[in-house]
Amino acid sequence: MIEDNFLTKDDIAKLVAWLRSLQRPDGGFSENVSQPSRIDCSYYAVRSLIKLNALDKINRKELINFIMSANYSDEGFSNIPDQKTHPQFTRYSIFVLKELKSIYKIDIQKKIAWLRSFQRPDGGFSENASQPSHICYTYYVVRSLIKLNALDKINKKELINFIMSANYSDEGFSNIPGRKSHPQFTSYAIFMLKELKSIYKIDIQKKINWLRSLQRPDGGFSESSEKLSYISFTYYIVRCLFLLDATGCIDKEKIIRFTLSAKHHAGGFGNQPGQKPDLLLTKHVIFLMEEITM
Repeated sequence: MIEDNFLTKDDIAKLVAWLRSLQRPDGGFSENVSQPSRIDCSYYAVRSLIKLNALDKINRKELINFIMSANYSDEGFSNIPDQKTHPQFTRYSIFVLKELKSIYKIDIQKKIAWLRSFQRPDGGFSENASQPSHICYTYYVVRSLIKLNALDKINKKELINFIMSANYSDEGFSNIPGRKSHPQFTSYAIFMLKELKSIYKIDIQKKINWLRSLQRPDGGFSESSEKLSYISFTYYIVRCLFLLDATGCIDKEKIIRFTLSAKHHAGGFGNQPGQKPDLLLTKHVIFLMEEITM
């Protein structure tokens, strides 16, 4: 589907070659050779390679070893071995291990207990009790628990209440209740509400109208009408519309043109035309283009 809709065979071959070039001797991935391998970069590369049917083109055994080197047995995973653990990198690691049929290498019950420990009285999740719950942190925990088939281990009723407390009826969702709404946090909130069978709690048409209003004349999307289009915003908004079954209400041809304008000669995609390729943004593009054409 990706090839049929926006990338040629040569484009895909170049993209796969670029992704493979970012794998390091320790099995992980990084943006360049001067940087250490990181869990987030490894996850973005794996997600992209899966969509490109090219996961067999990398050293999977060494990748598994790298992922496990960032594991803390009684906690989660860090981004770089021996650094602080975080649900974001735990979510990424769990995904990769499951895809590589190596989830058995971790103690799943310990991971679930650690993830549950971050839920606060308001239903959301935060790094510690002195910090407010926020949508981003909550999303990473929820995605991890879904992968571990353990979403029933948390207080879902209070979780839904927290998510709704960050909702702006005429716009999107904020990261922390009372803050400015943002497409990224809106996509996270919509995903969680759908998983929790509570999407009916929002006015879907108002959300669609707000999201559509962010499309710019060049086909991309921005945070507000005064700002330029970016691949990152375009991805999160298309993701929201895909989750709401509403991608038919936007100009898809313009989106495709804008997205392709950010393609780099090295093989990946930047945030805007002419910018250097980035692993996260390349992953965004691959998913964006598939969702917009489904």
